[in-house]
Amino acid sequence: MAMTNIKTASTTKDYLGLARSLSSLVEQHAAEGDKIGTMAPAVVEAFRAVNLWDIYLPKEAGGQGADLLTFLEVIEEVSRADASTGWAYFANMLSATFFAAGMGESAVKDVFGGTGPARTVTAASLNQPGNVRKVDGGYMVSVEATHFASGAGHADWLAAGGICEFEDGVKDAVQYLVPRDKVEFLGNWNVFGLSGTGSYSFRVPEQFIPEAYSWRAATWQPLRGQIDLRTGLNYMAVTGHTAVSLGTAKRALEELVKAIDASKPRPGGVPAHRDSEVFQYQFAEMDAKYRSVRAYAVECIRDALATVHAGKELNEEQRQRGNQVNTFGVHMAEEVSRFAFVWSGSAGLRGGSHLGRNLRDALVENTHAIVDPYTLTLAGPVLMNAYRAVPIDVVPKSAGVFDHKK
Repeated sequence: MAMTNIKTASTTKDYLGLARSLSSLVEQHAAEGDKIGTMAPAVVEAFRAVNLWDIYLPKEAGGQGADLLTFLEVIEEVSRADASTGWAYFANMLSATFFAAGMGESAVKDVFGGTGPARTVTAASLNQPGNVRKVDGGYMVSVEATHFASGAGHADWLAAGGICEFEDGVKDAVQYLVPRDKVEFLGNWNVFGLSGTGSYSFRVPEQFIPEAYSWRAATWQPLRGQIDLRTGLNYMAVTGHTAVSLGTAKRALEELVKAIDASKPRPGGVPAHRDSEVFQYQFAEMDAKYRSVRAYAVECIRDALATVHAGKELNEEQRQRGNQVNTFGVHMAEEVSRFAFVWSGSAGLRGGSHLGRNLRDALVENTHAIVDPYTLTLAGPVLMNAYRAVPIDVVPKSAGVFDHKK
C-alpha cells in the first residue's frame, strides 16, 4: 500500500469536541440502554440537539458532509463512552448517509428535510430475505422477518430488501426505506452484550414503495455527497466497526488504570498490581496494540481517500486492508478488554462495572459477519502481493459482506 500525505477536506466544526462534551451523558444512560434494549431517549435527543446525527450526511441532504477520518474519530469517542451507544450511532449514521446519497431527490427531501430536533434517524437490515416485485412507479414489497437492524429501536425510518427479477431477466438486490409505523417489530433483541444497540428484527407487511425511496444494490453509486462516499458502503462500514473497537479498547485501558491506581499490596508480600513488573510489561503491550491498530486504520483511510479524491476506484488491496484492520481491530479490543478485566481484580466483578460491560461488548463485537475469520482468509492472498517483487494475479473472492458487487 502506497504511503500518502493527503490532507482530507476536514469539517470546520469540532464534532469530536461535541462528542466528548456528551460523553458523561452517554455514560449515565448506558445502563438504561442495556435495560430497554436500545439507545436511551435522552441520548437520542441530545445528539439531535447538537446535530451529531448528521455529521457524515451529505450537505445536499442537510447534513455536514464530514470526512471519513472525522467519522472514525467521533464514533471512537462515542464508543469509548459506551460501546452499545457507539455501535448504534455508527449504524444509524451510516445508513442515513447511504440513503441520503443514493435515493431519489423527492425521497431525500421527505426523509431528511428536518434538522436539529427534527433530524430523522434511520436504521437498516442489510439482509435480503424479502419479496420485491417491480410495478409501475416502484415496487410491491414484503418481508416476514429481517434481522440485525442495529439502531432500529430508536429509528424513524427503516430499510429492508429483497431480490427482484426485472423484465430483462436481470436479478438484483433492491433496498428501500419504510416509515417506522409501516413495520412490525418482532421484539427479539435479548443478548449477552451490546444489548443497548436496538438491533431488532422486524416485519414489513406487503405495501407499495415508490421508486424514489429505493435503490438497486449492485449498481449503487452516490448521487450526491462528499467524495469520501466513493470508498463504498463496505469500506465505510468496516471503518465504523473499527472505530467501535478502538473506543472499546481505549475505555478498557482507562477503567483498568482507575482500578490499578486504587489497588493495594496483596497477602504474602505480593505487590499491588500497579507495582508488578509483569503487569507493567503487559500494559505496555496492550497500549501498543491499541495504538498500532488505530495508526494502521488512519493510514488505510488516508490511502483510500487519496485514491477517491484522485478520481479513481479503490483497488482490491485497499479494500482488503480495510477488512483486515477491522477484523484485527475487533480481535485487539477483545484481547485488551479481557486483559483489563482480569487485572482489575474485584473491581471488574462488581455489578454494573464498566469493565464487565466492556468485556461482554467486546466479545459480541467479534460475532458480527463483517469480522468473520474468513475475512482474513480472503485478505491474505491479496496482501501477499505487497511483498512480491512481481505481483501475481489473484482472483478476488469478495470485497466484503456489505458489498453487493460480488
